[in-house]
Amino acid sequence: MAFLFQRRHTEQKEREANLAAAKAAQFAIVVQYRGAKNIKEQVLDPKRNDPDRHLTLPPFTVHAKFSSLNIPSLTFMLKGDGAQLLNEIMLAEHQFDTLIGALEERNVRHEAMQRRVSEHGAEVGLDRATVIILKDMTIRFMGSATM
Repeated sequence: MAFLFQRRHTEQKEREANLAAAKAAQFAIVVQYRGAKNIKEQVLDPKRNDPDRHLTLPPFTVHAKFSSLNIPSLTFMLKGDGAQLLNEIMLAEHQFDTLIGALEERNVRHEAMQRRVSEHGAEVGLDRATVIILKDMTIRFMGSATM
């Protein structure tokens, strides 16, 4: 009887831990989704149809700290049909991290271009290579921010 009680107690604790991990993952996903949606609506969408958006989209800082998934706590999802869901959750987080990284890298490039333009004029600061790099980076994250 004691063994049965102990097993049920252990299983209950495991279910509670799994539920807590799932809730934490849901929270992280919602925070990331809302963050990406805000960036899209407040920063990217106003410039979406601007043919010169690679130049006119100003650098901006993402001030929020976004929660990350605790993948080891979600390994319980590998049992049964949850493996594909865990894969999709991990992929979504990777896409989010890639979007934020691309935006931050573009900001660095854009700010460097602005410094060169202010120091040396548009002819030097807007050299062909810089314009191509900014255009490519802008196209990449504008496409990845569609929802």
